[in-house]
Amino acid sequence: YAASKGALKAYSLALRSELQNHNIKVVIVEPGDIATGTEPLHSIKDHSIYSTDFTQVKLARARKMDAAPPPTIAARRIARLLLSHNPPPIIALGTYARSLRFLRRIMPDRIALWLTTRTYGIRLHTAQTRNHR
Repeated sequence: YAASKGALKAYSLALRSELQNHNIKVVIVEPGDIATGTEPLHSIKDHSIYSTDFTQVKLARARKMDAAPPPTIAARRIARLLLSHNPPPIIALGTYARSLRFLRRIMPDRIALWLTTRTYGIRLHTAQTRNHR
């Protein structure tokens, strides 16, 4: 999922650059937590080595969705973008999305990974971390 979103972002930025002389604006919307009521269709085998992490991520996501703003917040912002003469290339929507976007640009990758895994309750094992350097 994350890899496809990264590819879409790179494609959209290139497309924006290629279309700018034709007065076509491409905007990447990076939604953070928005309470849409949708539930991802994820499943995992009962005895998978990922079972514990999978359960932690599901619980963390549920907590985050309970505190997330309604989709009308995103809809209003996107409507304003559609009417904008010169929209920004990327906008972040949702709880803490703008702050996280800024921090992610200045934060070392190792710290960002650590914070992400901690947020979702995933424990990085020392042996695994050493083997993947």
